[in-house]
Amino acid sequence: MLFSATHARVLQVSVNGTNNGDGSAERPLRTIQSALDLAGAGDTVLVSPGVYQERVKFKRGGEFGKPLILEGQPGAVIDGSNPVNTKWEPAFDVAPGVYCIKLDFEPFTITADGKGLTLINENVSGLRRIVAVHGTLTHYSRMVLRDAGQVWGA
Repeated sequence: MLFSATHARVLQVSVNGTNNGDGSAERPLRTIQSALDLAGAGDTVLVSPGVYQERVKFKRGGEFGKPLILEGQPGAVIDGSNPVNTKWEPAFDVAPGVYCIKLDFEPFTITADGKGLTLINENVSGLRRIVAVHGTLTHYSRMVLRDAGQVWGA
């Protein structure tokens, strides 16, 4: 019987990167979305300091024991305040799966274990549409919204 060892990858994202990069430290990707599109169960997307003007959509999640991790270094900001088009779009769009999301959004942390999604210490201002979560129960704790719009779970 043959076994294929798979190793969790760390995909680097930098405002100085390019989406033609491979996500390595030497050739980081430019957008968080391009890294998430490459990431799979057990992988980590590590976001360097800087402002990322984009919407983030998790098209797939991790697995039990192998979460898909999105981690922002101090000073990493996802600015989803400018709509890409006029239809409803959240800053975060999370598909069913197992996640651990650690971002510095004044502070902003999202974690999930496959049974639910928890948003803790979220301090959000100026966003019209914040988070859309599909197929899981969502819990909110110590959340402050100022001049912000919708948080939605389905």
